[in-house]
Amino acid sequence: MHGDPLGLQLSAAQEDYLKHILRLGGREGWVSTQALADSLQVKPPSVTEMVRRLAELGLLQHRPYRGVSLSARGRRAAVELVRHHRLLEAFLVEVLGLAGVEAHDEAERLEHVLSRRLEERIAAVLGHPAEDPHGRPIPAADHRLEGVEGGDHG
Repeated sequence: MHGDPLGLQLSAAQEDYLKHILRLGGREGWVSTQALADSLQVKPPSVTEMVRRLAELGLLQHRPYRGVSLSARGRRAAVELVRHHRLLEAFLVEVLGLAGVEAHDEAERLEHVLSRRLEERIAAVLGHPAEDPHGRPIPAADHRLEGVEGGDHG
């Protein structure tokens, strides 16, 4: 668990749920709990329990028969995680020379523990890149959402 800019202590699993909801639902879209279960490769009862916890934290809304949608707080936390992932991938590929798949796997692990200070330093060393090695936009430090939703991974 680590602290995020919202002052919450979220587990890596909770963060992964938020990131998947962002990717699947986009900025204002709703995601079915079945689609979320499929994306995360978990059983629907696990999704139900995690959704309940995330809703209690004010990170998403859950409506029966409609699914889940990120709240503003949840969206901000998800975008921060995507920023971490994409900056880390860029750093691992461009500075350390890791291959794409290896960089992605390492970024998946490290995105959950990256501090604000190290995030800023990595961005500076890379020249504040606009895109990751796959050409996907890296969210701005102020959590602007343009171009973050959709796409594969990270």
